[in-house]
Amino acid sequence: MDLAICKMCKEPIKNFICVDCLAKDTMKIIPKNFVPYFKEFHKSFKQAFESKTGESELCLKCKNVNTTPICMHCYINEVFGWFKDKNYNIARKFIQKFSFGFDIKMHKNIIASFDEKSITELGNEKHNFGICDDCGEYSEELKLSNGKFVCSSCGE
Repeated sequence: MDLAICKMCKEPIKNFICVDCLAKDTMKIIPKNFVPYFKEFHKSFKQAFESKTGESELCLKCKNVNTTPICMHCYINEVFGWFKDKNYNIARKFIQKFSFGFDIKMHKNIIASFDEKSITELGNEKHNFGICDDCGEYSEELKLSNGKFVCSSCGE
């Protein structure tokens, strides 16, 4: 059985917890008046990263098959980025609850750094190095095109 690959960081997902389970857990800790806004964010996030090729993974928590292969780390970073622009206190509470045993000092630094934008805030454009999803060659600059990260040659 192949491991799912996160569509954001391109790392293998060894213990897959689906974004729907993470969203349900998030809604338990945020104020009720933020829940409708968060649901809308989650819906648009899921649509943006849903597998168009039918890739799916079984969630360890809910046991449902999910077609949004995003690792917990990437989803939590995106949710945190969304919260930090909406409400500092909710962002702080969220990252404390979803720290997964990381050093809390690191999270305090994350909460203090409000100059970075999340991937969803950047319109899902990513300029990064790595392996092109089309040709398989290494590139110093990948861009998101039609749901894949491609080099400049393949993106033309």
